[in-house]
Amino acid sequence: MTAISNKKVRPSSTANEEIDLGKIFGVLRDSKKSILAITFVFTLLGLIYSVFAAPIYRSDVLIQVDSKADGSSTFGEAMATEFTTESSAVTEMELIKSRRVIGKAVDKLNLTTSVVPDYLPIIGKGLARLTHSESSATVAHFTMPEDAEHNIYKLKITNVDTGEFVVTDEDNSNIKLKGFVGQPIKEQGYSLLVTALVGVNNDTFTVKKLPRFDVIAFYQKSLAVAEEGKDTGIIEVSLKGQNRLKTQDILNSISESYYKMNADRAAASADKSLEFLNARLPKIKAELTSAEDRLNKYREANQSVNMELQAKSSLDELVALNGQINQLSFQEADISRSYTKENPLYKTLIAKRNDLLAQKTRLTHKIDQMPEMQREIIRLTRHVDVSQQTYMQILNKIQELDIVKASSSASVQIIDTASSSVKPVAPNRIMLVIAPAILGLILGALIALFRVILNNTVVDPQQLKAIGLPVFTSVPKTPKAKKVSNAILAEIEPNDISVESLRTLRNRLLLAMDNANNNTALITSATAVTKSGKTFVATNVAALMAEAGKRVLIIDADMRKGKIASVLNGQQVNGLSELLSGKSDIKTVVKASKVTNLDYISSGENAHSPAELLMQNQFKTLLAWAAEHYDAVIVNAPPVLAVVDASIVGAAVGTTVMVGCYGTDALKDIEQAKQKFEDNGVEVNGFVLNKIIKKTSNEAIFKKY
Repeated sequence: MTAISNKKVRPSSTANEEIDLGKIFGVLRDSKKSILAITFVFTLLGLIYSVFAAPIYRSDVLIQVDSKADGSSTFGEAMATEFTTESSAVTEMELIKSRRVIGKAVDKLNLTTSVVPDYLPIIGKGLARLTHSESSATVAHFTMPEDAEHNIYKLKITNVDTGEFVVTDEDNSNIKLKGFVGQPIKEQGYSLLVTALVGVNNDTFTVKKLPRFDVIAFYQKSLAVAEEGKDTGIIEVSLKGQNRLKTQDILNSISESYYKMNADRAAASADKSLEFLNARLPKIKAELTSAEDRLNKYREANQSVNMELQAKSSLDELVALNGQINQLSFQEADISRSYTKENPLYKTLIAKRNDLLAQKTRLTHKIDQMPEMQREIIRLTRHVDVSQQTYMQILNKIQELDIVKASSSASVQIIDTASSSVKPVAPNRIMLVIAPAILGLILGALIALFRVILNNTVVDPQQLKAIGLPVFTSVPKTPKAKKVSNAILAEIEPNDISVESLRTLRNRLLLAMDNANNNTALITSATAVTKSGKTFVATNVAALMAEAGKRVLIIDADMRKGKIASVLNGQQVNGLSELLSGKSDIKTVVKASKVTNLDYISSGENAHSPAELLMQNQFKTLLAWAAEHYDAVIVNAPPVLAVVDASIVGAAVGTTVMVGCYGTDALKDIEQAKQKFEDNGVEVNGFVLNKIIKKTSNEAIFKKY
């Protein structure tokens, strides 16, 4: 049974799990040109937009919301309670944005008619503004037939001096109207009034009739309504638009419409009460006249019977009770329009009336016990007094309500009418340049980092060491390599930085040969997809070995696309393919190059089956002979993943070196090539990272001593 230790094991932090800030900085530094290019493009776009963007102006009005009793303080607390208008700022803000308020402004200013000048797309409007050649048209009224198929038309200036214009279909195919500025037009079911035209002849405008609901909804969203401070009752209403004066007109119209609605709402209660009382006044007057006639007739019939003092007192008390009951009835009629029967104020009024009715019942019972003649006199006199009192109460109430209506005002005040600064609030042209610049900088940096993250090519020797490939050297990319494509760089530019790296490869390769079972070495690449530069490496390292006093033979085993002979300015014929096929012998195929101590065997003519030729004993015999007669033998072979030739050669030589191109060869291809060698029993001794581009991480290689 395995024992489990209680000792804590610290998690190992690998290089991949750590954030290397230095590496990130290096990536950004290496990509500075692309980052600056992206930043420049974004900055330029922001600058162009800031120049052509239309200015936006902001208009605002200030409204104060009051809580007051409209003209009713003169008539006591009861009247004040009935007609008090209490309005919270939140409620008023919603009313300002209501369809009723905004709709009146839309109708008044004909905002359902959209008139837009026809400019070039995107930049036309900005160009017109910058060159002061803007055109405009003001349409005060426009209606079209209900059966009209389209709601978009074109208005064209035909004579700007006389103000003449025509209105056509959207495609200019059919003229609908002709007219002049300031003159109403009614033709074919259309009605139009153009009050102003600014522009030149042949300028066109797109006239569109918009749905009223959509226009109101647009301004409901565009209108900004907010209370200034907490519970101040001061409301600021603001609107933004490209036309400063039009924005002010719209805002003034909305505020005026709201003020009028509020004022109408303040007098609405008094209007309803007056309507009710004026309707009852004739009936009460008729009842009073009838009661007086009945009393007079009864007195005449009974010779003016007078009441006793007790009866007179009871009558006065009964009349007073009726008067109070009637007053409460008036109050109930008013309160019922504002409150439900569950309201405490309503309940108090009902209780008071019930109490008075109870007193009236008791007093009536007392009167019923009096003599019949006195009871009749009391009854008739009571009807007269009650009717007269009711009639006077109604007259007084009507007079009071007339005064209330006359003195009532809106519960809001427009403190400031719409105004705006000539300086636009948007766009912020400085921020339109700075913000895209910052965005471009960030985007460029992210692109640079993502390119590194998503890059699966070899850009760091540590990637090769991680898969078990020792890096013999890293060869910097030099522009001089193209100039000497058919020559050896080490001979023409011995002080080039690439040659210095190849000298390192020479030393590493000679050391590897000393530790191997023979002095032969294979130089190949992983794939044929990329130009790794294996021929360049093979010829230059061979020349550097020869320069060091070694007798070197370079064999071009790439019998498909061999270029060794071309680089050495030698002959391609009579090469390896002829030797292995028995057409030539060793003395014939070995040729001396212009470089001292460097001989070569070209690939020869293209062979039909190079792999089969390399598998013959003649190739091994050649390597054995070359190892005996030369200090170093270098074999150039095709890419290992492309064909099997490199695997065959690798099994016959003592040292195998792969060449890969920086930033081009994929790491997975190199790993597959290494695995293929190992599957064939060949150990890859080292790797040459060729064509390195100067980066922050490898800039030391590019510095000359």
